[in-house]
Amino acid sequence: MATAADISATAPGKEAVDAVEQAQSQPSSWKPGERVCSIAELSRASNIRLSRSMPIAKYFRDLDETLEKAKKRLLEQDLQYAYVFYLRYVTVVIKHLPGLPDYHKPEYAKQRERASKAAKKALSTLEKLQPI
Repeated sequence: MATAADISATAPGKEAVDAVEQAQSQPSSWKPGERVCSIAELSRASNIRLSRSMPIAKYFRDLDETLEKAKKRLLEQDLQYAYVFYLRYVTVVIKHLPGLPDYHKPEYAKQRERASKAAKKALSTLEKLQPI
């Protein structure tokens, strides 16, 4: 299980760690009255198609933006959207990127490594945010 220090790498600074700890202190990560997505809705939210003709560098930039959106939503305590953005990030990094033609080229080794590390931390965050 990840510690609050592990979360800090996927969310900026102490505020993000505090946000996750606050969410963990509640009986459920979802706030009372907040609409919780069904499994089918979460599945549709993570259903992503990548174009094999688009440069992989653009996907790495888009992934950085998606991770930043997830961090921002976490800080704002918008846990449902934080969950969806983290889920999208992990889905693309683990499931879709390895199937792209340029993925294994040496010039993308640093981006692959950075995305893989961030995906592991994002998975830990997802575990903490998942609704009970």
